[in-house]
Amino acid sequence: MRPLRLLVAVSALTLSACADLLGVKDIVEFTVMEARVACTGIFDQPETCLLVRMRGEESERLFYDEIEGFEFKPGVRQLIRVERIRIQNPPQDGSSYRYRLIEVIARMVASPVP
Repeated sequence: MRPLRLLVAVSALTLSACADLLGVKDIVEFTVMEARVACTGIFDQPETCLLVRMRGEESERLFYDEIEGFEFKPGVRQLIRVERIRIQNPPQDGSSYRYRLIEVIARMVASPVP
């Protein structure tokens, strides 16, 4: 019985140490709009970014980060749930967060612009 308790204690310490290295996690939902838009990336390089609306916000914003496991589909608006992990000591030219797709909640084909 004692070896099992020791294993559980060591496992708990290992998991908490990993959580400290990765940073704080939370779950967020946002809508990814149906088209990418022009934006300026690192070193003022032109690129295209996702346009997203965070849950509870009224307007869209540029989203420069990647979302692990997410596939953008032109013409399709997607409501997604992601895990957002705060990065401890991020690089100066990088994001403070890492994003990982948990699930696509809904997909809506956007109507064409007249």
